[in-house]
Amino acid sequence: MPVNGRQAALSALQSWRKNGAWSDSALSASLDKITDAREAALASRIAYGVVQNAALCDYTITHYLTHSRNRIEPVVLDILRMGAYQILLMDKIPPSAAVNESVRLCRERGYSRAAGLVNAVLRRIAEGGIPPIETGSTEGDMAVRYSHPEWMVRRL
Repeated sequence: MPVNGRQAALSALQSWRKNGAWSDSALSASLDKITDAREAALASRIAYGVVQNAALCDYTITHYLTHSRNRIEPVVLDILRMGAYQILLMDKIPPSAAVNESVRLCRERGYSRAAGLVNAVLRRIAEGGIPPIETGSTEGDMAVRYSHPEWMVRRL
């Protein structure tokens, strides 16, 4: 069954998270199910973008959540990360499309009850953007902004 780019990106992110798979091999396995080159490019951009900007996406999501991020199912958190990445860092995707597709993906994966949460958080992100980054240290701020481990930022 052919899949679209967002479905493939989510599959790759799940493989990466669950199995510790290398992002290249996880994405390659997901791209095999796509027949359209544009959808494959979208999947690659989203999957790599989320992996590369995970700390910034997580910081932003946490800022707009009304409860603990730990209470969210891992798949739903992956969908939130994908939506946040599209809204914050992809200029060719309208925020409304990122929100709607994330909600649809949430329902497709059997998390209909979480669709309202995904909708609300991503709409807040679309309205507010990246919140001021204040972790209490310059290194911490840079680690979040550039999604690098804090120890690496200190070494630089």
